[in-house]
Amino acid sequence: MKNLVTAFSVMATLGVGAANAQSTAAVNFLEGENNGAAMLARSFYGAAGEEVRTSIIDIDNNGVAEIAVRFPDRCLRDDQCLTTILYHDGDEWLEIYSENVRHIQLRAPTHEAEAMSVVSSSGIEWYWFGNQYRPSVFNETTPGNPSRNVPSMYFNEDISAEGSMMWRHDINGDGDLETIVTTSDFSSCLGFGDYCPVYVYDSDDRLAGIFYSMESSVSFRNIPGGGKEIIAVSREGIEFYAFDGQSINMVSSVGHMPVRTAY
Repeated sequence: MKNLVTAFSVMATLGVGAANAQSTAAVNFLEGENNGAAMLARSFYGAAGEEVRTSIIDIDNNGVAEIAVRFPDRCLRDDQCLTTILYHDGDEWLEIYSENVRHIQLRAPTHEAEAMSVVSSSGIEWYWFGNQYRPSVFNETTPGNPSRNVPSMYFNEDISAEGSMMWRHDINGDGDLETIVTTSDFSSCLGFGDYCPVYVYDSDDRLAGIFYSMESSVSFRNIPGGGKEIIAVSREGIEFYAFDGQSINMVSSVGHMPVRTAY
């Protein structure tokens, strides 16, 4: 594939950079060969004869093109089709993103990031961390400013007056306020002291559940029908927890995006 890589890169870099000036831009997939992008995608996936639609992009603004690929014959429902991004690394191509989605957008990198993030219709925004995309929730909300005056009734082997914070929030949308208590006390956290417990209490101050989140991070995403899910950051990605009025339970998770070589 080396000759194809070289030829494609020379052609594709001619018109890549303009989209980077925008903060967020939709990725538009083109039918046809698209300057060799479709041929390269079919070769990468071993998909000879299959229709692919492609978009030439430059996620890290280095003048070397990446290829966004969409497979219109591999759709699940509601126009959610397999959509991927191929990244040029040295003398090979790698798949760095893959989801079944309706559409994707590229968001300009922050000052800390090296490459554009991918905002997908799944509600996940994928941030580039040097060698892979990692998930965050697009338009997540925070619980607001915490209280650092945690009542002693919440103290236990993990929670004390030192380093603890508390929020009161209506998690499941029933009008009652639940209580979330976190700690950053090194002795209560796992690993290198950064994977810390989060306690959730119901409106009657009964313990509903405990989970762990990196640096006690807590945020929310709205769910259909009202209420919210709590977002925790794990070592492998993000986790979503729901409160059913009695207990807190993990309902789903999204891991870091794997990097794959040619099929």
